[in-house]
Amino acid sequence: MKKLSKRALAMVLTLALFVGLFAAMATCVSAASYTYNSGKRGTVCTSLSSKAKSYYTGSYTYASLSAKSGSSLRTALRSLIKQKNSTVGYNGLRSYMKYSDAYQGSSSKLMLFYCSRSCTSTWDSGKTWNREHTWPNSKGDANGNGENDIMMLRPTAKSENGARGNKAYGESGGYYNPNSESGGKHNVHGDVARIMLYVYVRWGNTGSMWGSSGVIESKDVLLKWMAEDPVDTWELGRNDSVQSITGTRNVFVDYPELAFILFGETVPANLQTPSKAA
Repeated sequence: MKKLSKRALAMVLTLALFVGLFAAMATCVSAASYTYNSGKRGTVCTSLSSKAKSYYTGSYTYASLSAKSGSSLRTALRSLIKQKNSTVGYNGLRSYMKYSDAYQGSSSKLMLFYCSRSCTSTWDSGKTWNREHTWPNSKGDANGNGENDIMMLRPTAKSENGARGNKAYGESGGYYNPNSESGGKHNVHGDVARIMLYVYVRWGNTGSMWGSSGVIESKDVLLKWMAEDPVDTWELGRNDSVQSITGTRNVFVDYPELAFILFGETVPANLQTPSKAA
């Protein structure tokens, strides 16, 4: 009995060792799968990443999507995003943003959204940076669902969060121009427009889109910002990073031309896009 008990104990200990080792390996693989954003602000993106190319398959290729328009395209895009989407929780954002919003691939610095300055990625309870709802809570915040969506929340300086308040984005008086935070040095007009489109498609806040009571001045301003501020490598890098975390991509970053097709507009002939599909 003693020999049997010792043998059984040895087997139990060996099994426990393997289980512990497997768990550790699984944890390492999971952590290693998160991609740091190594892109650069202002460097125009001229090609899609391998992650982006593998995202659009089956009935969701660019050819299939661009053949649709209006509500039909919106439904297809929402279906694509939803089937690959998971959320990380509002509290979890302060940990995951060090990947998605990394400053040129740094594991210790974040890129603040509006001003494009760098700061520590360590969360200090909002003293240095906040988790900014680009689509304000007071205007529906994606029916409450966007609270956990890393695609629409960005790290911002505390002062920027206060200056923005709940104003709609735009160029006219009374609207918030996001480029003002950098004194016009950094253009984030396109970034803002593409985020608003993502929320519009993903969460369906059609009644809160336009005008001062909405989130952006007008469709014309949104499409103007899309064209004048093309996707840069940092923005595409963020798409890759978020995909590694949640499985989701912002389709309007990969294919900005879909924004024009969505609203029944002609894609500008000189539109700069990562895919060059236009």
